Amino acid sequence: MGAYRDGCPSGDDGVPFDVENEASPSPWDGLTLSEINNVRDYLLDQENLELTEDLSDLSARVNYIYLMDLQPPAKREVLAYLDGTGAKPERYARVTVYR
Repeated sequence: MGAYRDGCPSGDDGVPFDVENEASPSPWDGLTLSEINNVRDYLLDQENLELTEDLSDLSARVNYIYLMDLQPPAKREVLAYLDGTGAKPERYARVTVYR
């Protein structure tokens, strides 16, 4: 298990993003490991969210990060980047927090 076939992880120990492209991901690459860690650390530092790091005993009374994904950039920004008339689009995370 964990072997890749056609670029997709086949096991639960696979990494769902291109770690080779960590330094300069394309506008379509998923969040890199460092981006995920940075967003997670930022959110955990927000005391008003009261997020838990211990996910071993989740209940309706526990606040936790449920999902983190790349917010797709605006089409016009990507087209300008590809045409060479615009900068590489900024990357933003979209996060779902269960409270």
